[in-house]
Amino acid sequence: MGTPGYMAPEQAMGGVSQKSDVFVLGVVLYECLTGRDPLLEGLRELPEDLRVFSELLEPLRRATAYDPADGPGVSELRAELELMLATLTEAED
Repeated sequence: MGTPGYMAPEQAMGGVSQKSDVFVLGVVLYECLTGRDPLLEGLRELPEDLRVFSELLEPLRRATAYDPADGPGVSELRAELELMLATLTEAED
């Protein structure tokens, strides 16, 4: 069935889709970047010490939308993340 802390809301209600995987990816990416649980903290605003990740907040917020219809598809999330990474890489140069 899944690990409760990483289950998409629709999965907890018995349904799964490709967007369920996008939700979980958003949760895991946020945890990898910050060491914090987005489901406990929410993704409205990053704490001060995590502002460096602010460029990634919107794609992750959308990826962890409660309603799958509000979340991006896999290709859309990938494109958003690639754009964010390219922007961050250019800023470092």
